[in-house]
Amino acid sequence: MRFTAAVLTAATAAVLAAAPAAAATTTPQVVTIADSDGATYKVKLVRQADIDNARALLAHRTDVPRIPNGKIVYGQTDVNTGHKWSIDPADFAWADVTTEVCDGRVVDVDTHTITGDRFCPWTSTVLSVQPVS
Repeated sequence: MRFTAAVLTAATAAVLAAAPAAAATTTPQVVTIADSDGATYKVKLVRQADIDNARALLAHRTDVPRIPNGKIVYGQTDVNTGHKWSIDPADFAWADVTTEVCDGRVVDVDTHTITGDRFCPWTSTVLSVQPVS
């Protein structure tokens, strides 16, 4: 019985050690992105994986998804100053490929000529990643 209890205790300790720590609080970051025309927009990133991906792109890594893909929220600027829209931080991800319907330029979102409710400029560059101020 002692052997079984010891094995169970050791097994439990091993599982707990391998389990991810309690979710650390992620400090939201603002990523500034330039489209193919050089026009910029900003997105608040709230998930650590998205922040890490943005930093990897800033460091010119090519082994991470490079296309920003998020739901457009018209009438709310959030961190996207200078525009009358934002990207929903809860509905944002980096992608390797996307459908053509969300590809476009910042001006297409500004003028509501983008045909879908998502924005995913295929040709984009991460310019900065900074804490939300």
